[in-house]
Amino acid sequence: MSNAPKKENATGYAVGRGKPPRHTRFAPGQSGNPGGRKKGSVNLKTMLEEVLTSEIELKENGKKRTVSLLEALLKRAVQQALSGDMRALKDLLDRYERCVGAEPERNADLADEDRAILQRVLTMRTQRAAPGPGPQPDGDFEQAGIFEEDDHG
Repeated sequence: MSNAPKKENATGYAVGRGKPPRHTRFAPGQSGNPGGRKKGSVNLKTMLEEVLTSEIELKENGKKRTVSLLEALLKRAVQQALSGDMRALKDLLDRYERCVGAEPERNADLADEDRAILQRVLTMRTQRAAPGPGPQPDGDFEQAGIFEEDDHG
């Protein structure tokens, strides 16, 4: 921090940290980025979504079908996996597990013992989350017992 006195301009306004001279400030209604983002520019997510949802023609079982590019890519990965490409099979199964296998079963009934165990765990978690004694706002860690001396050495 500087203890230098703030400079005053001709109008008596103190210029310093957080108080720039009035003539260098942005005028009301003036943007700090007048060029801004160009209209119609899109980010990578938008472009990827547009490309993968675009439709292409496929020949399936001797018939032409129009499908999204994403669907065509998935069908191609399945074909490669079925032809014995182990990398394609692993990738496909990993993606399937991430999308479908990660959802918990909702219709599964739990045994009473399991419900009791889950209830105890949830109770312990809420008790731990409750605010307890901790460091004081003034930063006195020794009083809070965080930095305790060892008798080992």
